Amino acid sequence: MEENLNKGLRGCLMLTDNEKQKKELKIFGYSFAAGMAILFTVSMLNDFTIIIKLLSACLSLFHMSAVIINYKILKTTHGIVGFLGKIIGNTLVTLLFTIIYYFLFTPFAFVLRIFKKDYIRKISFKPGWIDIDPAKNDPKRIEKLY
Repeated sequence: MEENLNKGLRGCLMLTDNEKQKKELKIFGYSFAAGMAILFTVSMLNDFTIIIKLLSACLSLFHMSAVIINYKILKTTHGIVGFLGKIIGNTLVTLLFTIIYYFLFTPFAFVLRIFKKDYIRKISFKPGWIDIDPAKNDPKRIEKLY
């Protein structure tokens, strides 16, 4: 009996891949339907075009009914939205880092060069060997450490 109880507890805590996919698709369906319902409400209040109103209403109703009736219908929409999200996310990150580089770091570097504070040039201006005192470079000094 204890063995069956342990199996039941493990079964409750660990979801199979099919259950994970079902849960993910249902969460996606609910959230997408809610987002489209919010867009529909805003479009009604602000007199958007009829295309936006109809599209958001239809998408909201479709996703809500798909979650209730058959969640597997949402695989296509989930894939499309996920793909578009990755493209938009990568584009925004690239754009944001480019803007930060050119509008923050570049002017800062120019200001430092105007005031003769170019630390990289000071460090790498004299290439070559560093002169060391012969007493510090004596191998017997290292043997004394052991």
